[in-house]
Amino acid sequence: NIPSINVGFDYHFGNKTSIQNKTRPSRPDSAFHIEVSAAYTFHEIYPVGGKKYHTKNVSISTLKRINFKSSLLASVDYFHNPAIKAELAREDIHVSNGWGSSQIGISFGHYLHFGKFSMGNNIGYYLKNENIFLRRTYIGVSGNYQVNDKLKAFTNLKTHLAKAEYLLLGFRYRLLR
Repeated sequence: NIPSINVGFDYHFGNKTSIQNKTRPSRPDSAFHIEVSAAYTFHEIYPVGGKKYHTKNVSISTLKRINFKSSLLASVDYFHNPAIKAELAREDIHVSNGWGSSQIGISFGHYLHFGKFSMGNNIGYYLKNENIFLRRTYIGVSGNYQVNDKLKAFTNLKTHLAKAEYLLLGFRYRLLR
């Protein structure tokens, strides 16, 4: 550490312009919102390259914006996945055609907002799940794009800890404001 004294000179070329501060809204929209979402994907089970199963998801969610960047979420989720029946049949476990391929769960999550884009994560618990090879909890990681005031396009990776199940593609629609 050597003590020193420094002297400098500063000069700016051109006209001087003032910088205007951007104004933020006084507070974020803090009302509860209700959204319904629908998504679709293909699900493939072992062996790779085999049959593709048409998998669907419908959810109803309530969201609450807690500040400019964050929202909290609570959902009721319904998944219809015919691959469950096929996977269990390999082990001589038989389930019904309709409800046996269904999963119903509740989940809680968080969104982080960046303008029209938001990233989210949620953790859920199955109230109904016939697949004995899956845990009772599921995790979702999503990306959302706000198309307009009521409609969002999204993608959601559904996993069971380290086991990815499938990638959903869908839309969310705001019902109540």
